[in-house]
Amino acid sequence: MPDFLFLLTINPPDKPLAAKLTFIDVISYCATYNYDLKEMAKGSTARQALIIDDEVDICFLLRSILRQKSIQADYVTSLTEAKKVLATTDPPLIFLDNHLSDGIGINYIRQLKKEHPFSKVVMITAHDTSTDRERAYNEGVDYFISKPFTRELIFKTIENFDFK
Repeated sequence: MPDFLFLLTINPPDKPLAAKLTFIDVISYCATYNYDLKEMAKGSTARQALIIDDEVDICFLLRSILRQKSIQADYVTSLTEAKKVLATTDPPLIFLDNHLSDGIGINYIRQLKKEHPFSKVVMITAHDTSTDRERAYNEGVDYFISKPFTRELIFKTIENFDFK
């Protein structure tokens, strides 16, 4: 079997590891870390997302789910941190919690959409009321997901739009 040269991005993404691997090595690596080979073959490994949630365990869970679809996700735990990160980046996908330590996510949606008009914003919250849901959509959120969420629901959500 011929050898191939693959560039694997290991977390953190700014420290890539170039290694000579066989095809079997790549399959094994992808299976171990739940990478979707079909998505990787499309060249979608550079897809980015930002998670804004004050619960770090939710950030880790969501980042792990997104990684399975070859989406590189970073996270911040406050609106203040989000504003700093978003001043220098333009992620196509943003997951936004509603109840954060320094503010209410719904109040930030309009600004997010104004500064990042091509980003899809997904509200994720444990406080799912019809009033909050309606207000989030009126402010410009693209999707609304209640916590706890499932991997399948996250997959379905990201498949609903053309994510590049």
